[in-house]
Amino acid sequence: MTEPPTLADALIREWSKPKFRRIDPTNWVAHTIASARKFVLDKDMSTYLADLGYSWIVGSTKNAARMFDMLNGYRMLSRAPHPCTFIEYDMQARARRAYDFWAKNGLKQAETQVPELMPGKSGWLILQHPQVETAFLSLACESHSLGPNGTDLVPKPVIDSVGEVWTCNDEPPPYPVINPKFPHYEMLDGVPTLGTVLTCVAHYDCPQLGLTPAPWLSSRDVRATFMEDPRLTKSIMEHAGSLRFLWSFLASLNDTPIGTRVVKPSKGHMVGRNYKRFSEHSVITLNIPHKMTSATLAKKVLRATRRRAHMVRGHWRKDWRYPAQALCEHSWEPIEGTHLMQCSRCQGRKMWITEHQAGDASLGFVLHDYVVKHEKDRPRQA
Repeated sequence: MTEPPTLADALIREWSKPKFRRIDPTNWVAHTIASARKFVLDKDMSTYLADLGYSWIVGSTKNAARMFDMLNGYRMLSRAPHPCTFIEYDMQARARRAYDFWAKNGLKQAETQVPELMPGKSGWLILQHPQVETAFLSLACESHSLGPNGTDLVPKPVIDSVGEVWTCNDEPPPYPVINPKFPHYEMLDGVPTLGTVLTCVAHYDCPQLGLTPAPWLSSRDVRATFMEDPRLTKSIMEHAGSLRFLWSFLASLNDTPIGTRVVKPSKGHMVGRNYKRFSEHSVITLNIPHKMTSATLAKKVLRATRRRAHMVRGHWRKDWRYPAQALCEHSWEPIEGTHLMQCSRCQGRKMWITEHQAGDASLGFVLHDYVVKHEKDRPRQA
């Protein structure tokens, strides 16, 4: 049997098997990953992923508020490049760089973590919310899962039953959220908040961050089984800190010197009686400037990426819970005592967002000038 070249292909092949029809009757996992734009980080880029996640932590632990502001800045810039995106990387390469960081700073993780015993590949399936363009859901994926004894890894790819959700503005995530209770965890300084677990930044609490059941849990009975499983909290804890790497990567992607090459595999695999070619994907490589390490590059890139303060002018925002019909000739009327307007014809709503400041003012301030031109003042196209 031909080995799948990517984690995405391994998941598509595994989740197309009949045994998954009970928990994923619509074959959501395989279909969604197959339709996603796929990116594979090579070993250097996977190592750089760890540098992005750790470089800005050093020297910031004495100023928690400052570190929270930096993390929120990365969250506000963490938009996926496509509405359905699959990003995978070399987990052991990232883990080896993380181990170096732990050992250098005398952290307890270096005593317990062995990079060579971790899954070979890991990644994220990232989905933009269908109605709210600033909201995203991420499902962690791995090339290996725990065996029957609960410790040894077996080469069976898995996707999480719980997704991490966030927004790139000040609104709460528009998803049905769950609130698991986490036990006392020494490395995270006591009983951690949800933000602490997902980012591994102590005491980080963020209303724009949450957890939601995975979309592939389409059956209510299956969803209840997974949500009530006592191992759920342990599964979430196993990915502690993963979101910090993802946010740092997405926020800095436009500032990182990278190269890409498209791979179009000629081989494939059988799905039932049908032959499916392995997925086309883009390999992302890191172009490190001369005489610069990836850790130094990460610090430089993140300094340039951090969100500078700016004013957001007042504006109307569509209310995704009460969408207005596109062809309706709206007749907007204010809803008394609220900041909402409602169309008397289609019952759609919109909300007024007042002018406010966003970003970190300590990094500078960006002013936007809005120029309004009459139609006759616009240059004509040849």
